[in-house]
Amino acid sequence: MQKESARIYGLDLARALAIIGMIAAHSGITHPVIRGVASGFPSALFAVLAGVSVGIISARGRILGGVPQLQMRLSLLTRGLLIAGIGFLLEAFPSYIVVVLGSIAAEIIILTLVINWRTRNLALLLIGLVFIGPAIAALAVLLGIYSGWLVGVYPLFAWLAYGLSGMIVHRIFIEQGSRKKWLLLGGITVVPTIFAFWYRIKGIHAQYGDESATYVADKSAAFSDGLLPEYEENFSFWRDYFSPMAHSGGLGDVVLSIAVALAVISLCVVICEPNLLRKVMYPLRAMGQMSLTSYTLHVIASGILVILVSFTNNDGSSLGATEMAPQAEETQYGRPWQEYQDLVNQAENWSDFYDLKYPPSPKLDTDYDTIDNGETFAWIEFAVQIVGISIFAMLWQLLPRFHRRGPWESFIRWATRKFSQVPPGKEPENYSI
Repeated sequence: MQKESARIYGLDLARALAIIGMIAAHSGITHPVIRGVASGFPSALFAVLAGVSVGIISARGRILGGVPQLQMRLSLLTRGLLIAGIGFLLEAFPSYIVVVLGSIAAEIIILTLVINWRTRNLALLLIGLVFIGPAIAALAVLLGIYSGWLVGVYPLFAWLAYGLSGMIVHRIFIEQGSRKKWLLLGGITVVPTIFAFWYRIKGIHAQYGDESATYVADKSAAFSDGLLPEYEENFSFWRDYFSPMAHSGGLGDVVLSIAVALAVISLCVVICEPNLLRKVMYPLRAMGQMSLTSYTLHVIASGILVILVSFTNNDGSSLGATEMAPQAEETQYGRPWQEYQDLVNQAENWSDFYDLKYPPSPKLDTDYDTIDNGETFAWIEFAVQIVGISIFAMLWQLLPRFHRRGPWESFIRWATRKFSQVPPGKEPENYSI
């Protein structure tokens, strides 16, 4: 196992897979396997890896205490604020992506409060967040409190649980880790990971595949399958609490997302131990070494695509991007604006509004043939972004001044050193975002 003073290459590979997964999720690919694997898991993996970085950055200060600990706290706070600022800039960019950096920044800033806790106490806090967080989110929905931090795409309690998972992984498997421990972690998480992928793919298959299948976005198929106790429709609290749906923040979602993230990280670390495999994975590792820059390039590239599509004809046929093309008639969530307003006024509860906001997607043929240019265009966008970002990362690393750090990573390193007065050469090497 590599010492912590050396870079743990498997973490870079895991970061790259998180970026690739988010690119797949945002490219509009409709194949059930791709959509199922990319539905929520990549962003959760990104959040767990951010927690690992918090553990790495705070390790020296936690051990030494005193001034070094204060400096590391300032470093984390500065890092969190800068990432929040970058996220704010990306939110202003004309893309269709819900930027994850605001939640990552909040995670880093809040976890600064617990960097000195014992591992056992972190584990107890994690258990509390896993079970209590979904209850708070479900209760908020029941009471009509629609805060994005509670019930949004990136619910805060779930993201804090992901970050704590990363901190615990750092302490147990990086500070004191060995190959056997990583293999054990991978073995423990492989079964829930397989189930998680199967469940998400099954849901996407029902949505886009068999014409007779039904799949409602905000209702868990686990209830109808008998995997969870069945409740009456008006008991939406329990449905939301147990929900394993992507980005729901439900108990099933959080537990499965953590399991998948731990399995991916352990697999990546083991893969990158042999020198040959580590070299083969270099294009992806280069992307992961500058994960913040890579994510920024992805959002910008997607935004440029939206701008280009806006200059095509109204149905978007010249680029094949049927889903992203502007509508001839003013619409909201696929409905005429006036119809949307009328239906919102008629909605009696959050569930009705959710069904309105996310209407069922059109069915595709069961063999998933590409029936229009949109699917082909989505695959092209997916491939071009991955190859382009990887090439940029490898070329950037040829510059001797920057070496392993990307543009954003170099800027954040400079800023954290300036505002936290961390002595030069003392920064750990295993973090990225």
